Amino acid sequence: MTELPHDPAVAPELPMGARFDPVTGAELVGAGSGARRQSFALQPGEPVASFNLVSSLLPLAAGTAPQTYRWALGIGILIPVVAGALGFLAFAFVAAALVVPAVYVVYMYDVNQWEDQPLGVVVGAVGAAAALGVGFTFLWHAGLLRESLSPVDFEGNGSGFSWTTFLVLVLLVPIVSEVLKEVGPILLARRPAFDDMIDGLTFGVAAGAAFAAAETIVVNRGLFSSFGQMDSPNAGFWVSLILSAAVVKPIVYGAATGIAVASFSGLGAGYDGFKPAYFRGLAEALVANVLFQGGLYFTARVEGTTGAVLGLVWGALIAAALVVRLRYLLHYAVLEAALEASATGSSLKDTVHGTAYCPSCEMPLLVGANFCVACGTSVRAGNKVARARNRAEDTGYADETELAAPPPGRPALEPTPPGVAPRDNSATAIVVGAVVAAILLGGVIGQLAAVGASDDVDDRPPADTGITLDPGSGGGELGRAPAVQFGPGERTVQAAGSDKILDLGDGVLMLVPKGFRIDEPGPGFVQVFGFKGYFFAYLTPKKSTLTKLITSNLTGISNMGVQDLQITSPQAVQVTGVKGASTLRFQGVLATQQGGTIPVEGFAYYFIRSNGTGATAFALYGKGALKPKSKLVSGYNTMLNTLVSTL
Repeated sequence: MTELPHDPAVAPELPMGARFDPVTGAELVGAGSGARRQSFALQPGEPVASFNLVSSLLPLAAGTAPQTYRWALGIGILIPVVAGALGFLAFAFVAAALVVPAVYVVYMYDVNQWEDQPLGVVVGAVGAAAALGVGFTFLWHAGLLRESLSPVDFEGNGSGFSWTTFLVLVLLVPIVSEVLKEVGPILLARRPAFDDMIDGLTFGVAAGAAFAAAETIVVNRGLFSSFGQMDSPNAGFWVSLILSAAVVKPIVYGAATGIAVASFSGLGAGYDGFKPAYFRGLAEALVANVLFQGGLYFTARVEGTTGAVLGLVWGALIAAALVVRLRYLLHYAVLEAALEASATGSSLKDTVHGTAYCPSCEMPLLVGANFCVACGTSVRAGNKVARARNRAEDTGYADETELAAPPPGRPALEPTPPGVAPRDNSATAIVVGAVVAAILLGGVIGQLAAVGASDDVDDRPPADTGITLDPGSGGGELGRAPAVQFGPGERTVQAAGSDKILDLGDGVLMLVPKGFRIDEPGPGFVQVFGFKGYFFAYLTPKKSTLTKLITSNLTGISNMGVQDLQITSPQAVQVTGVKGASTLRFQGVLATQQGGTIPVEGFAYYFIRSNGTGATAFALYGKGALKPKSKLVSGYNTMLNTLVSTL
C-alpha cells in the first residue's frame, strides 16, 4: 500500500451535504451515522442482508453494470428452462451447467479481474476446478455408487436407504469436492497480483461454478443418448432439475468456496493464509455443502415432481443463506480494509489518485477517496475503465497540497482523460450476447452428442435377450420342488430350502430362486429383487383385455418415476392354457438432482386367463444389466415360467 499524509491540514475538505466519509466509508448523517450496518458498501442502495446475486457474486460490477449482468443471468437461465420444457434435455442440461461459468468468464474480462493475466486466471480458477470436477464425479458416480443413485433401489436396500450411499453423498462428496474446488483459487490468491479479498472471493465463486458445471454434465451423461430429446416431457419435473443445475447448485458451490478462499485472502495487502479465519470459512463452506447434499438425498426419496420441487426449494434456502453470509463478509471486509488503511496512513490499490468519478452515481470523487461521499459506493465497485482511471495520476494539480501518490502500474486500458467521467464500457448487448452465445454453443454441442449417441428402443422380443417363455419348464420346476404338494383339490405351499414359492391367489404360484428377495408380497401381487433387477407380478381379478393390461402397466411404470418411457410394439405370443398373451420391451430414464439421469429398461408380459381375468409380469433393471446366461436372466426365466405354468 502507498503511504499517504494524514495531516488534517492537507486533507481535502468535505463538500456540503456529504453523507459518507470518503476514506473509511462510515455514514456521517442519519440514524446509522458512524457504524455502517444497513447500506451495502458495494451498492448502498441495497441492504446488507439481501439476496442480490449481482452485487454479491459479481461485486466489481455492482456500481457500473448491475443491470447488464441481471439481464445476462436472466436470459441465460431462461434458455435451458425453455429447452427443457420443450424436451431438448441434452441441450438444456449442458446449457444450464454453463450459465454461471459463462457469466463469470465474461465478468472477469469486463472488470479485468485477472489483471491482464487471463490465461493463468482462467486455467487456475475455472479450468482446474472443471477438470478436477470431471475426474472426481466420475469416481463416485460411475465407480463407487452407480445404480445406488437411482430413486428406484437397484442395490437391494429394502427401504431405499443405504448407509454407504448416504455417507458417500452427504460426507465424502461435499468434503472432497470443497477441497478440490479451492486448489486453484488458493494458488492464485498467494500471488501478489491477486491477494485481495475480492479477488479470492471471485476466483472461489468461479471455481465452484465450474466444478458444479462439470458435475452436472457428468451425472447427466445418460442424456447423451436417445433420452436427450423427449416428445412429451414432464415439464414440472425437468424444469425443477434444470433450475437446480443452472442456479442453485453453482451458487451453493460457488458461494461456499468463495467464502473459504476470501477468508484465506484476508484484509489488506498480502494474503492471510491458513489462519483461524480461513478454517472458520472452510468450516462454513463444508457445513453448507453437507446440508445441501443431505437435503437432496432425502428429497430424492420423494417420488416424481414433488421430490424435484422439494429439492429445488431446499437448495434455494441454502443458496440464500450463503449469499447473505457472503454479503456480510464482503461488506465488512471492504470497510475494515479502508479503516486499516486510514489508520496506518496508506492507500488501497484502487484509492483515487487523480480526477475520478463514482462508478455508481458518477459524482466526482475526492483525491484519496475509497468511497463516494454522496452515495457511499466503494471505488472497488467499478469496471476496468473506472478503476484504471482511479489508479492514474493527473498530469498536474491545481493545489500542491492535494494528496499525491506514486505513478500507478500499467492500467488495463487507456484511462479516460481528466475531467471526463468514465462510462460503463460493457455495453449490455455485448455482455449478454457473449453469455448467450456461450450457452447456446454448449447446448447445441450437447444435443448433437445426444443425437450421435442415440439409439431407438431395442425392438427385439425378450426371447432374444435370453428371456424364454416356456410354461412346461416352469411346471417341471414346480413339480420338482419339494415345497409343492398336490392334495385332492388343493395346493399346499411350504418352504423349500433357499428357494421360496409364493401363492398369489386363485391358484397362481411363482417360484422365487436363491439370490432373490421378496420385498412386497400381498394378495394378487409380488415384488422381487435380486442381482440388481426387479421382477413384479400381479393379477387383475376383473375381466380385462390385453390393451387394458398394457395401458395400466405402463402407467404404473411411469408412476415409479421412469421418465420418457419408450416401448416397442406389443407382440402376440402363443401360450397354452390362456386365451391371449402379449409382450413388449421398454426403456426410460430415472433422474434426481443429486444422482443425475440413469437409463433403465425392462420387459413385460400380459396374459388373459381362461376365465377372462388378467395377469401381468414385468421386469425393471439398469440399462445393459440383462446379460445372456447371467443369474438375473436365469432367475427371471424361473419366476416367469413358473408363474405362467399355473395361470
